[in-house]
Amino acid sequence: AVLVEGYLDVIACHRAGVEEAVASLGTSLSEDHAKMLRRWCGRVTVLYDSDEAGQKAADRACEMLQAEGIEVRVALMPPGADPDTLLKSAGAAAVQSACDRGLSPLDYQLGKLTRRLQPHEPEFWKEVVSVLAAATSDLELEKHLVPLAAVYPDLRDPLAAQKALRRMIGAERRLRKKASIPSIAAARLPSSISQFHPLERTLFQGFMEEAFRDMAWEAIQDENLLLTGQGVRTAIAIKQAFPTALPNGKPSEWLSRLPEEQQAWLTDLQLQPDTVLNESAVIGVVKTLKKRVMLRSTFEHLKILLPGEDPTLENALSEYTNSRTQGP
Repeated sequence: AVLVEGYLDVIACHRAGVEEAVASLGTSLSEDHAKMLRRWCGRVTVLYDSDEAGQKAADRACEMLQAEGIEVRVALMPPGADPDTLLKSAGAAAVQSACDRGLSPLDYQLGKLTRRLQPHEPEFWKEVVSVLAAATSDLELEKHLVPLAAVYPDLRDPLAAQKALRRMIGAERRLRKKASIPSIAAARLPSSISQFHPLERTLFQGFMEEAFRDMAWEAIQDENLLLTGQGVRTAIAIKQAFPTALPNGKPSEWLSRLPEEQQAWLTDLQLQPDTVLNESAVIGVVKTLKKRVMLRSTFEHLKILLPGEDPTLENALSEYTNSRTQGP
């Protein structure tokens, strides 16, 4: 994909033959956008305006896209240009060339730095270490480390300068790693998704995919199969929006018929990047939900026939359900 800022930029890119151009349309690039792009492509070229605001937005976009494991390139345009003005002033070839000559985020950051500071300034080396610490591979790091060490002001020996820079980069990375440890607890499912039972998550994810919608639709019709209040409310909303037949087509074509709350829940589910659905998983979840209802009914009858507390039966039901959360 080629990521631009607004709809005029999208139009300009498509007119220039860059038909993979997309935009977040007036809103900042979000984590959901990045997850969506990860589902559809492995590489994104950021083609934002060349003004200061555009460069700051490009920095943020690179961070978010790289965090999702996407290969990123940053396209450079002449000062003051955007895709629309570049098309008008220099033609379609200039827009295509800007996309083709995209830089890696590291090259882009170092280019900005060298235009602003010089190697004889102490601040230059502080920022160089910060930029190089973000290198995604040793090969990329070495490509820049050797020429930078050659102009390091405090050490005449390039090899000694390389060692010094590596020590500083290693220290910076350790600081970043230490600072990121508390955030591990926060790396959980969005709260809206965590309120679904895992079986429900697979069921509704299946409903969002055309290939598995028929299978999921059958289970959604029976509210007794759902395990949480959020699951029940979502099933009711779907049935009310589609009282006679299941929706056809992509979710973007029918999701707006649901209440906003359910739209948000289902969109969050669909955007989960690590979800791998297949027919056997959806079929297995439906069977498990049905069997759970049957076991619950059996358990209720046994409680009538066998008065008194017997936690063994309840525990068996719970263990069965927990063992089936990942499909058949």
